[in-house]
Amino acid sequence: EGGRPAALDAAYWARDHVDGLLAADHRASTLAFGFGAVDATWDATRSPFLADTFGEARDGLLGVPSPSGIADVAFVWIDRDTESGVQLYPWEPAIPMSPAARDKFSDPPFVKLFDNGYARVYWIAWGCELPAAGC
Repeated sequence: EGGRPAALDAAYWARDHVDGLLAADHRASTLAFGFGAVDATWDATRSPFLADTFGEARDGLLGVPSPSGIADVAFVWIDRDTESGVQLYPWEPAIPMSPAARDKFSDPPFVKLFDNGYARVYWIAWGCELPAAGC
């Protein structure tokens, strides 16, 4: 799967800090699940990674099927490899994230909890999607 040591750091961190469904592409889901024992989305949702805004990604974060059942996404894993190419299915070409798709994670409701220079894990502060929410 091409796991890098820095990705393993993120998986081990997730094991101790992620409580809820983690949106990650196939490669990162494999690492998060295998090394971190974290429930991940694998190939179940595309918009969190490829949508340019939270509003466009929102539907892909709600009611997502995963091996543990259907749940709303609570965390998102983005790393350098994900930015270079989101891989949902191993047999499909990886799709690079646009600059806007990457930048949306800098704004609410995303809250960066982990960053080791390679991988970042964001918590979704549901209820803080709108500027008027005061979050």
